Amino acid sequence: MGIEPYPVEFASYDSDVEDNLMDIWRLVIFAVFGTTLWTAIHAYIGIRLIKDTKLKTPYNRYAWGVVAIHGMIGPTVMFLRGYSPTGEWYQAITYVSYVGMGFVFSLVLILLFKDLFVYLVKFVSRFSKTEEPVDEGRRTILTTSFNLGAFAITGATTTIGHQQARKIPDVVEVEVPISGLPKSLDGFTIAQLSDVHIGPTLKAKFLEGVVDKTMKLDADAIVITGDLIDGYVDQLHPELKALDKLQADHGVFFVTGNHEYYWDGPAWTKYLATRGIKVLSNEHELIRTKSGGRLLMGGVTDYRASRHSSEYASDPHKAMKGAPAHDFSVLLAHQPTSVYEAEKAGWGMQLSGHTHGGQFFPWNLFVGLYHEFSRGLDKHNDTWIYVSSGTGYWGPPNRFAVASEITRITLRAA
Repeated sequence: MGIEPYPVEFASYDSDVEDNLMDIWRLVIFAVFGTTLWTAIHAYIGIRLIKDTKLKTPYNRYAWGVVAIHGMIGPTVMFLRGYSPTGEWYQAITYVSYVGMGFVFSLVLILLFKDLFVYLVKFVSRFSKTEEPVDEGRRTILTTSFNLGAFAITGATTTIGHQQARKIPDVVEVEVPISGLPKSLDGFTIAQLSDVHIGPTLKAKFLEGVVDKTMKLDADAIVITGDLIDGYVDQLHPELKALDKLQADHGVFFVTGNHEYYWDGPAWTKYLATRGIKVLSNEHELIRTKSGGRLLMGGVTDYRASRHSSEYASDPHKAMKGAPAHDFSVLLAHQPTSVYEAEKAGWGMQLSGHTHGGQFFPWNLFVGLYHEFSRGLDKHNDTWIYVSSGTGYWGPPNRFAVASEITRITLRAA
């Protein structure tokens, strides 16, 4: 089954005027805040790398020009996306912008840590009995050496991270030991894809590789736990042809992530349903295996979908309501935060994504501060949870120290 011309009737967002106005205001606030932060980051990098190293004229002007141009490219690309531009020139600028974004985010953290260390040393030195005079020449040499080192290290990690992000992910094998699991479900396999983010820099070729590798797993069921795309249906449907190859004995299931709702979530759920993918929106489906096993597969809308319309509020209890007798239950929920209500609703396991595991160093060191369950297999009371680090990436094509994954989850009798 190939991709047909884009059905116009899909491009409709089922929310009222008030919800749409709220979306516009959020977008404006995000744009203002994001642009201000992005400008401040570039100004800070410029001061640390150019001003503090006392780069001589005219080289300092050239350097400031490069920083300023890169600072403008990012917001410009984001703005142009709303007009659905095409052409190789736009794709090239977009790619350069996103690669540079990853470089900047890594570099600014190194510089911030350096500043923190310097301020701590100064603070401690205030309590010492003697103060040595400052050697400005030596300070400039040390600052220049550090900046060159930081620049080189960031360049190396960005290059390696880019290579890791662009390759087809490796398969991560996960076995879940479940007490009381009947033999009829022992060995049941689920292939999980999450956070693929087909859009500005990930295209059809990447998805084709992911699908081909997933199909070789011969899983009993395949699930996509949100953030499949980053764009509207009319923009991206040609890039998703490979989805037609996704098949499993017990079905292919999908739940929305937060990014689907940035790009008309209802349109995407309608479209994916035409591709033979079962969209679970606060609902469930009973899977019966040949050996008599009964697995309840459920799914909820994104945890924050209610921000776009109350109609799409995430509800694990509703997804369980009216469920037939079953031996074990698995809930698909994009954000790990859903597990707290999922446990109360009686779900045996939750499969999630969203966090990207931090995506690249050093953000992977901080993601756990915001998400209790940020990567891998864990448990909340009696409910198992597995959080994928993501199959693709969002924004910077960078996966340094945080590998992307295609996950094969196997249920085992404990």
